[in-house]
Amino acid sequence: MKKYFALVMVVVFLSMLFACGGGKFADARKVIDKWADATNSFVSDLENANDAASTAAAINAYADEMKALAPEMKKMQEKYPEIKDPKNPPEELKEAMAKMEEVMPKMMSAMMKLTQYAQDPAVMEAQKKLGEAMQDVQ
Repeated sequence: MKKYFALVMVVVFLSMLFACGGGKFADARKVIDKWADATNSFVSDLENANDAASTAAAINAYADEMKALAPEMKKMQEKYPEIKDPKNPPEELKEAMAKMEEVMPKMMSAMMKLTQYAQDPAVMEAQKKLGEAMQDVQ
């Protein structure tokens, strides 16, 4: 269960990192949109998964999206180091952080569903792949 919590925390961190609108952070909008689309698809896919194979497929698809986004996310982390502190976000990020609070219960619920297939080899391999993709983002 700690593995799932850690994954969710990484997602929260990334969302706070890239959840921004216009102004100084306008160039991050494209990255945010990609991340948001991937995360929404992941949650939806997990919610609709009814066996280990569809659960693994959902995780693998999200891992692929995160792996592809990792270079862009790292670039934003380097460009905007001031947004790494979730306790003191820039004013421009506060609205986006509120949106994340709305998404997190859905993500947590979807991740809880994943536990029923956690011992399946394909799901375990997909989780490993996702963990590696998330490390690329940090």
